[in-house]
Order: sequence, then C-alpha cells, then structure tokens
Amino acid sequence: MRINKNLVLGLVMTGLVCGVSIWLGYSLDWRQVVIIFLVSYPWTISNGDICSMWGGFSETGSVYSLVGIVQVAGETAFHFFGISLCQIAGQNAWQMFGISFYQAAKNTYQVIGISFCQIAEQDAEQGAGISCCQIAGDNLAWQGIGISVYQRASHLSNTVSIPILRREMSSTE
Repeated sequence: MRINKNLVLGLVMTGLVCGVSIWLGYSLDWRQVVIIFLVSYPWTISNGDICSMWGGFSETGSVYSLVGIVQVAGETAFHFFGISLCQIAGQNAWQMFGISFYQAAKNTYQVIGISFCQIAEQDAEQGAGISCCQIAGDNLAWQGIGISVYQRASHLSNTVSIPILRREMSSTE
C-alpha cells in the first residue's frame, strides 16, 4: 500500500492549525476544520505541479507554497516566506523571505533571510542575510549582503558580505 504523502501533510497541518487555535482559546466547529483542511491540503494544479499553503510532494512536477514547511519536487520547489524545514528539488529550490534549514537542488536560491544549509550541484546563491553553509558543486557560491560562515565551490563570490570560511575547489577535486 502506497501512502499519499500530500494527504498526510494536509492532515498533519490541519491538526497543528486546529490545535494551536484551540490552545489560543478559539472554538472550532466541523465546517471550520474542513476549511482549514482544504487550505492546508497540497492541491495538484497541472502536470504534477502542486500548489499549497504549507508545502507538498511531487515526484515529477514543481511545488509552489506560500509557507513551505516541507517541499520535495522533481522540478522546482518555490516557497514565498516563513520557515522551511526541508526543500529538495530536481532543478531549483527557491525561498524568497525567511529561514531555510535545508535546501538541496541543482540550483538553490534564497533572496532574504537565514540559510543553514544550501547544497547545489551548480549554483548556491543568497541575496541578503546570514548563510551558515553553502556548497556548490560545479559553479558558484554567492552571497550579496550579509555574513557567510562557510562557502565551498569552484567559483566563490561575495559582494558586500563578510566571509568567514571559504574554500575554492580546483577542477581536480
């Protein structure tokens, strides 16, 4: 039996939202719980692409989320703001604003925020913020403005950031 990971994610996030609401003193009737589930569920929109509030799983397509807690995508994982625990994508992993604990893809991007671990086959880039670890395989580890703790790539680039540990790999490594 194959488990529908998107259904499990929708149910878990519904439970968390309902639990926090009750803890804060709100009473919920069954209609509100259904609406919370409909908003929390990762919906397939086209060609295996997933659109959701909290993240989702797509083996062949992309995952687009407003707040991407967990995103696993065959193509692109895009999350607008908030905390991202895990982003894994076949092509690009994008986070616009927030905290990213783990990003792995062909190319990883974070516009503004704190990134704990970016692992990319080609480019690992961060616009502004704090980057704890950037590892880019074939190409570029880049940070625009902020503090970069560790960068390893074949090409390193810091625009206005403070690099702490940097390692530029030779073509033989």
